[in-house]
Amino acid sequence: MSQHNVTQADLMAIDDNGSKAHFGGRSIVCITKVAGSSKRVMKEAFFGKVARAMCTFFDCKHFSTDHNTYVHWTFFGIASNTAAAAMSFEMAHNNILEWACAYKGGTPTFSYRLGVADRLVAMANKEKSRELHHVQRKELDLIAAKEREDAKERQLQLDRLRLLPAPSSDTNISSSDSTRISVNPDSNMAGFDSDSDNELGERDGFSIKADFNTDDAQIIDLCDDVEESIQSLLKREPVEPSDPFDIPKFTTKTKTSIKTEPEFQSKPVSSPWKSGMQLVQFRATAEQVADDYLKENKIKLHSRRKRSSTIRDLNAYRQGQEDSSKLEIHRPVLD
Repeated sequence: MSQHNVTQADLMAIDDNGSKAHFGGRSIVCITKVAGSSKRVMKEAFFGKVARAMCTFFDCKHFSTDHNTYVHWTFFGIASNTAAAAMSFEMAHNNILEWACAYKGGTPTFSYRLGVADRLVAMANKEKSRELHHVQRKELDLIAAKEREDAKERQLQLDRLRLLPAPSSDTNISSSDSTRISVNPDSNMAGFDSDSDNELGERDGFSIKADFNTDDAQIIDLCDDVEESIQSLLKREPVEPSDPFDIPKFTTKTKTSIKTEPEFQSKPVSSPWKSGMQLVQFRATAEQVADDYLKENKIKLHSRRKRSSTIRDLNAYRQGQEDSSKLEIHRPVLD
C-alpha cells in the first residue's frame, strides 16, 4: 500500500487545482442482522475503534449512518485508499464477532471485542510512527553514505599526493656534463711558477683568488682523480623539496604499507518514500482530499456524544489484544 500511496502522492503533487475533490471517493460497508431478523442493529463500541484504526492505516476518514435495521460505515478520501480501508474493516469486524463467540455472557464478550479493537488502534498509530521513522532514517543513511563517499575520495586524493615521487636531490656533477679539467702544457706558461704568478697579479693591480679553500684537509693533486678531488672540496647546501610539507619518496615498501580501512556497512532501510517531507505532505494532502470531497458532495457530519467503555473482564480483554495479531491488515486487497 505504501508504494501505491507514493504514486498517488506524485500525481497529487503535480496537480494545479486548488480543490483535490477529484481524487476523492467513498466506500461503504453495510452491517446488517442475520437473515430474517428485524431487530435494530446495535452500534457497539468496538465498531468505531476498528473504523478509526483502518482510517489511520489507510490515510482516510470515516462516518457512520444509522438506518435502524442496518448501519453504514462510509470511508472517504483518496478513492483507492477508501476501498482498502472498507475491505479491511469488513474483514476485521467479521473475525472479531466470530472469535468472540468462544465467550459466554455479555461481559467477557464485550471486553474481548474491545481488546482486539484497542490493540488495532495502537498498531495503526505505531505503524504510522514507524513508517515516518524509517523514511527519516533512510534520509540519514543516504546522507551518511554520501559523506563516506566524499571522505573516501578525498582520502584517495591525499594518498596519491603523498605517494608522488619527491624531486630528485642528486645534483652531483656527472662526468659527461661537468666541465672537463685538463692540464695542457703551454710554452708561454712553462717558465712561470706559483711565485711568478703572484708577482704578475700584484704588479698589474689585481690578485687572483681560488674559488676553493686551499686550507682544506685535501688539496687537489693532479696525480689523483680530478673529479673526485673537486667533489670533496665543493660545499653544497642540502636540497629541499619544493613543497613545504614533507613528501616521502615513493617506494614499493611505502606502497605496501597503505592500509584500506574497512568500509562502514549499515543495514539499509527499505522505504518507497523519497523523504520524510514527502510522506508528511502526502498525509496532509490525503486529509485535504477527504475534506474537499465532503464539500464537493455537500455532506455535513454531526458529532455524537462519546461514551466511555469500561473493561470488566481483564482476562478476556488481554486475550483480545493478543488475538489482534491474527488480523492481516496489510494483505494485498488491491490489484
